[in-house]
Amino acid sequence: MRKVHKLFAAVAAALASSTSAYGYVFYDGFDYPAGSLAEITAATPNNLYTGRTTPFGPAWHVAGASTTDTITVTAPTLTGPAWLGGTGNSTEWAGPAGGNAARVEIGPFSGSIAGGVNQTLYYSLALQVTDVGVLNPGTAPVGYIVAGFNTVSGPQTGVPSVIGTRILARQHPLDATKYQLGMSKNSSTGTQVLWDAAQLDVNVTQFIVGSYSLLGSGIDANDVSKLWLNPASTSFGALEAGVPVPSIENAQGGDISTNRIESFLLRQSGPAGSGTSNTGIRVDELRIDTTWAGVAPGAPNEWTAGDGAWSTPGKWSTAAAPNAAGQFVRFGPSAGATSVTVDADHTAGTIHFNSANPYTIGGGNTLTLSGSSSIVVVDGNHVIAAPVAATGNLNITVATGKSVAVSSLTMPADATLLKSGYGNATVNNVRTKALWIHGGQLILAPDGGASGVSVVNSLDIPVLTTVARPAGYTFDIGPRGRLDLKNNKLIVHTGAVGTQTAGVYNGIQGLVQHASNGGAWDGSGITTSEADALSGLTSLGVATGAQLRGLGPTETDIFAGQTITGASNVVMYTYAGDANLDGFISGDDYSTIDFNVGTTADGWYNGDFNYDGIVSGDDYSTIDFNYAAQGAPFYSGASAGGLTAVPEPASAAMAATALASVGLLTRRRRPLNPALA
Repeated sequence: MRKVHKLFAAVAAALASSTSAYGYVFYDGFDYPAGSLAEITAATPNNLYTGRTTPFGPAWHVAGASTTDTITVTAPTLTGPAWLGGTGNSTEWAGPAGGNAARVEIGPFSGSIAGGVNQTLYYSLALQVTDVGVLNPGTAPVGYIVAGFNTVSGPQTGVPSVIGTRILARQHPLDATKYQLGMSKNSSTGTQVLWDAAQLDVNVTQFIVGSYSLLGSGIDANDVSKLWLNPASTSFGALEAGVPVPSIENAQGGDISTNRIESFLLRQSGPAGSGTSNTGIRVDELRIDTTWAGVAPGAPNEWTAGDGAWSTPGKWSTAAAPNAAGQFVRFGPSAGATSVTVDADHTAGTIHFNSANPYTIGGGNTLTLSGSSSIVVVDGNHVIAAPVAATGNLNITVATGKSVAVSSLTMPADATLLKSGYGNATVNNVRTKALWIHGGQLILAPDGGASGVSVVNSLDIPVLTTVARPAGYTFDIGPRGRLDLKNNKLIVHTGAVGTQTAGVYNGIQGLVQHASNGGAWDGSGITTSEADALSGLTSLGVATGAQLRGLGPTETDIFAGQTITGASNVVMYTYAGDANLDGFISGDDYSTIDFNVGTTADGWYNGDFNYDGIVSGDDYSTIDFNYAAQGAPFYSGASAGGLTAVPEPASAAMAATALASVGLLTRRRRPLNPALA
């Protein structure tokens, strides 16, 4: 069978969420070999215009019309303030002045559609100017564009013009041997650029923090950008209420009209070198986050040696066990597998793993992650077996090829869980307001019962934004992340269940269809890695509360121990053929497919068990084979009423008649697009 990934941009629109999310999102220390950061080459098929891949998974891309890259990876590294020292190399602008940019995916993050600050996104970086002669003169109202936020991802043929919280540099008007930094919200109009008065020296590293606050589309909409130049290290790790006063605050000019930030770019825009010489601009230590503490983290309290109890002062670099809101706790390189016992209740803000050998954080006491918190894995595969109680939004960021498992996670009902980075994170369930999966895979630990049911108000597994791509560049623009339900259930209270157009579903069913990939279950979206799904015995069924229980949009009922409404979407691991999601195949399911075969009906609930967009003989083959092959019913919270999991005689007869009438007694799996088989 040929595997076919389908493009369905409608998934993003159907599941778009405006809920804010917080946590450590992205870091790049540019620890790459010298050369281009993003490059244009035909050497790698289907990977044109793609450069270095960051440890967390996203790749740098060229954006612009030039055929030569203008940003390089080169020595030395830049050392940030205090404990934010650099490693590896840095990036440097290397002409010509074609306006190209190097862009990397970081989101997307969206603002509110109803007004009011919904999402503030931060960046920080180390900046060094080595030659002020390449900068615009101090009399120029607009300086050399250095960096900022962007609204799309991947490469493009045009030069990026939307740059939020853009950093600008020019020679200082009072001393041409020095330079100054300015910032605009999203504008190259001189009157909308604000300049900091500081006279900055060449070859001296500056630490810069910028933020962009997305606001809604109402009359109060007026996005705000802020820039901090060399903020005091005493402010590092501050909670949001303690963020220092910015050097520049700017609300002038147009907002980001899409109300969406999807990438960060480094921009080559002014007087430049010949193409063989560097231009005097160097950047390093790039951090992106939704909190101040994520881009300007406090000094870590690091576990120092071997197994032991969390409360033991001598095990920590500060000689005191961490137990306070916002604390940055780091588990660094260890000589072997290490066990840390949470021997009493403790509090932290960020849990950071950077060890090839595994850590297990165990014990029966609770580890509270206060406020907007994060769990970050840079290296290794780790387990937090102790109960984790997040008191606010939580971001779990995992580097490519790495993993973390949180055995018992609880979160507030009004919080957001954000999964970023291309590695794997496993949790027991998700029961909170919003779930965002911006990269990699979030796995729900196998359970099958009531405790394994996840319930969220909104789900966002975004699709890359479409832009004008360079000729020859190809990529799959399906869902960016992956949710593995294993043998569990998911209830999403808002969003479209999805309908098909030309065999391609949008909404929740689109996420499942993309993941199932014709029965291979290897795509992004909503998937299951259970072995029986590969054999075709089981699958993920999708239905609304209205379909399952006849509920109105606000009427309620109980499914698998959780409240649903008519607008709720239920995704359940069950037998392929279980149309009504009661956990087994019965005469009711035969009746459903009998009623819908040959009509324009689509969707799992109507009998499209292979997600090819139609109810056909292939679906008859599925239900007919699996009703006899099924085992015990799956838990759905509903009583089987004494029925056995076999079709009722009348329904079985109808099924046989229908099968005979359509002449489709063979069992085969149909690709999503028969023309591509």
